[in-house]
Amino acid sequence: MRPQQIFDVLVIGGGLAGSAASFHLASHGYSVAIVEREAQAHHKICGEFLSQETLPYLKELGIDLDALKASSLNAFSFYSTHFNSRNLFDAPARGLSRYVLDEACLEKAGQAGCLIFRGEQAESYEKDSSQTFLLKTSRGILKAKTLFLATGKHELKKMNIRQGLESSAIGFKMHCHLTEEAQKKLKQDIALFFFKGGYGGLCKIENQIANFCFIIDKKRFRNLENSYETTLSSLQKENPSLGEFLKNASPLWPKVLAMSGIPYGYLFRAKVSTQETGIYPLGDQFAVIPSLTGSGMAIALYTARKAFTRLARPLHIIIKIKMRESLLMQTNASKPSNPACTWLIPFMP
Repeated sequence: MRPQQIFDVLVIGGGLAGSAASFHLASHGYSVAIVEREAQAHHKICGEFLSQETLPYLKELGIDLDALKASSLNAFSFYSTHFNSRNLFDAPARGLSRYVLDEACLEKAGQAGCLIFRGEQAESYEKDSSQTFLLKTSRGILKAKTLFLATGKHELKKMNIRQGLESSAIGFKMHCHLTEEAQKKLKQDIALFFFKGGYGGLCKIENQIANFCFIIDKKRFRNLENSYETTLSSLQKENPSLGEFLKNASPLWPKVLAMSGIPYGYLFRAKVSTQETGIYPLGDQFAVIPSLTGSGMAIALYTARKAFTRLARPLHIIIKIKMRESLLMQTNASKPSNPACTWLIPFMP
């Protein structure tokens, strides 16, 4: 039976940003529900490289990367057609598939008290006379005071905030098993490969699996017969280092993942404050940066934390105002009941 309550927050999208935001909200007493279009765990196009910046946010969610068998990454290597370079990280990074990580975060949100509606597509929204959001989904109507938009690189049609910003790049991703020789060569690195019209990345994730993904200009892809196999063969010839790593590699999926129309460079700029509209964009709905830079997931987790803080802030302000009023009343009294209030007041907002 559909819940008739008006949620404090409805989160559209159960990926990294949506799950993290829901965890923070539910952990602090907000009534929150996630609407996730996928019915079960699924793979996503992503470099699956967790930079050092992401680790404190994941720890805050109670995510145990060791228990999830995330790989340790100590360096990044560059391979162009002309030169190679290797640089050590200041501190270890990690590698973990979105298939595993997103499910772990979604589970944490559920444990915190968030309701999760899976296999349900958000379609559109409107506000009623009381300014309550009515979110129309593939299964009915859900109501909320606030919306968190965490649909990743997919846009809710009602928003249309990123029209015309799609790049000319196409992204591909495949999990594979490397040969023993290639694994030794890869070490504990994330390897970046450059070629005409794009670049790619390779790193180990859990269970000795390697994640290989790349982006390439649409025009070049068309010139290569619009074929993933033809394109990959051409790239390996152009960049011999890539060919050495992928030689005799065993793909783990019957079909490669692909995505086009990625709005690189997009940055959300609100004409009206999010607190006025009641809609908070998270992750790729807030900003889309180049793939494999290691900051996409950090942005997802940061915006999730920031949106929660922003939403909760008015309550904190009210509390501080009330405290200030109380302290001023005590100070103005002939005999303050709390002498400490005199020196506390300058520190109040």
